[in-house]
Amino acid sequence: MLRSLLPLLLALTLIADSPVARSQSFGVEFKRLHVGVPGRHGGELQIHASWPVSLNPYVHASHPLNLLIHGTLTEVDSVTRRVEPALAKTIDVVDGRRVLLVRLRQGIRFSDGTPLTASDVVFTFNDVILNPDNDLEARTWIQVGRDRYVVSRAEKVDDLSVRLYLNVPLPAAFMWWLANMPILPRHKLAQIPPSRHRFTWTLREPAENIVGLGPYAIQAVTNDRIVLVRNRHFW
Repeated sequence: MLRSLLPLLLALTLIADSPVARSQSFGVEFKRLHVGVPGRHGGELQIHASWPVSLNPYVHASHPLNLLIHGTLTEVDSVTRRVEPALAKTIDVVDGRRVLLVRLRQGIRFSDGTPLTASDVVFTFNDVILNPDNDLEARTWIQVGRDRYVVSRAEKVDDLSVRLYLNVPLPAAFMWWLANMPILPRHKLAQIPPSRHRFTWTLREPAENIVGLGPYAIQAVTNDRIVLVRNRHFW
């Protein structure tokens, strides 16, 4: 899992466009890792990868950079391929498999130090993913009809608990889908009109404006590289 990489790496650099071999994993394009010097504790790692069209995880939803700077309610173990809790401490399936009661881990913070709360989860689902004013790639993953989605709405129970109401009984793959849906910071994005969400966090966005719950944070974006540093608030 990504957490196991933290003691090894201080900084990671994503470099655009390299003529190296590609591999496929869950429909995501990766390019082979180039290591120029022997590794050392706390050193720098450079990865040549396809360039993202946006730093918004719901615009370029399939880019592997999302897993480094954002957090999700569940995650897929890289060895066993099993879905495990991540930001969610527990997820209970109730009411005939049509409601999920999500309890968040206590003490988790975004990369700018702001605590994660249920309001961030509700905002991510109701205002971003499910909002009809947003034309987002990721929403199609949970689509079950022309204008119908697996999740109908999210509701805050308390500061660390959320109910997800479903339009259909829980699909077998839904927990895997949750592992690909980053939770966004309400305190950074709530003031943006829903129709403008897909235009936020472009490659020109100041790095300090982009915060996440993943093991890394963006330090800088240049014409040919994105520099990540360790998220000191990562849980």
